[in-house]
Amino acid sequence: MAPSADEPGPIFIGGTGRSGTSVMGSLLDSHPQIVLPAHENKLIVEAGGLKDLVDRLSGRFDMKRRHYAVADFLRWARKLRSFGFRDPALNAQVTALRTDKGMNFQQASEAVARANPAADLSIHAIGQGFGLEHYDGCANRFLRKVCGTVIEDGLVDTEGLIKPFIFPDITGRDALLRECRVFLDELYAEPMRRAQASRWCDDTPSNWLYFDFLHELYPGMRFIHMIRDPRDVVGSYVKQVWAPSDPRVVVAMFKAQFAAYEAIKRHVPSANLKEVRMEDISSHKAETLGGIADFLGVEKRFNGDLFFNERAHSGGYEESLGKPVVQLIETELGGWMREHGYLA
Repeated sequence: MAPSADEPGPIFIGGTGRSGTSVMGSLLDSHPQIVLPAHENKLIVEAGGLKDLVDRLSGRFDMKRRHYAVADFLRWARKLRSFGFRDPALNAQVTALRTDKGMNFQQASEAVARANPAADLSIHAIGQGFGLEHYDGCANRFLRKVCGTVIEDGLVDTEGLIKPFIFPDITGRDALLRECRVFLDELYAEPMRRAQASRWCDDTPSNWLYFDFLHELYPGMRFIHMIRDPRDVVGSYVKQVWAPSDPRVVVAMFKAQFAAYEAIKRHVPSANLKEVRMEDISSHKAETLGGIADFLGVEKRFNGDLFFNERAHSGGYEESLGKPVVQLIETELGGWMREHGYLA
């Protein structure tokens, strides 16, 4: 049975990236009733995660696709287990670059990965945040339920066929969603117990593109969409090693994502969604945090000192991007910017 929409569910945070999702995650984690065990649980909505697993297993019956649905989830869950390369020698190279060149973990890992393109690297991990033993146990119990039958020699004992072959028993969408909830509830239960909290939250930026799935998974969930001036976001995006360096590409991506988000909003009750401008946490902190507390149905007990005015990094985009790029942003994203008060 699906949980009631009246039952307080988890809290999900999302946004474009560089929009304040981590700031909001830390603010919520500072509340005594809420816990965020690990930033960005990419095992839920990102490619290879629970959403993909549910969609692929509950779609048309295709034995090979269903095998790979489970196999891909298993591979992704393993990748998110811990940071770094599987090869200790490559991890030693990362350490050397950090020591000798002053690189951070992500920069050093990217450099080693470029030199070793076949190596298996994880620059993001959640297993250590939950505790590796607990994470492994929850994932293994979930996979045993979902995997169903595992045929070690493949469907036919012939060279070149998939071995072992996974034949999932659970294929109904409602049943799959129920097992996903059991998995997540169990995964977050131990961190909640340690923190003496009653709810958990997740701050994966891409949640904003899939919050209809999150509402399907947890009808009582609350979703906070972090919004920031797109000019500042683009200016920050092009500096990141994981993002396109061409601002025109970033603007085109955001334009498509904004349209997708607006379409999703029509299918999720407005009571489940709150949009928060990052700049408002800086300029109207008390009022903004009070509104968030009311939305979540909790007392206003956030540690507002975690957010400093300079963390908004507002303005200065014309100097870093150049006037033509700023004009492009205002032309292509002008409707969104006016709607959210960034353009007159």
